[in-house]
Amino acid sequence: MKEVTVRVSKRKRPVRIFLSHSYEDTAVARKIRDLLSQHLSPRVFLHDDLSAGENWRHKLRKELENADVFVALLTPNSIADSWLLQETGCCVGSG
Repeated sequence: MKEVTVRVSKRKRPVRIFLSHSYEDTAVARKIRDLLSQHLSPRVFLHDDLSAGENWRHKLRKELENADVFVALLTPNSIADSWLLQETGCCVGSG
């Protein structure tokens, strides 16, 4: 039997996940974040992470650019939401 070597990545920071979802699906997005956190040590960004006083367009763009993984929570709510299209690529890199 052939021996297999498994290399473990020694990341210095957690995997950054951007979870795109509609406001109406926030509870589901939180459950997904919690499930991921049970099995990994990711940093999951949800819209909940935006504060009222900050420049949210800049924050969203920065989080998208720095994400290792992009997850779109596709539901009837998110498909009807114009932000899903922007977060999937229309606003990244735009002025």
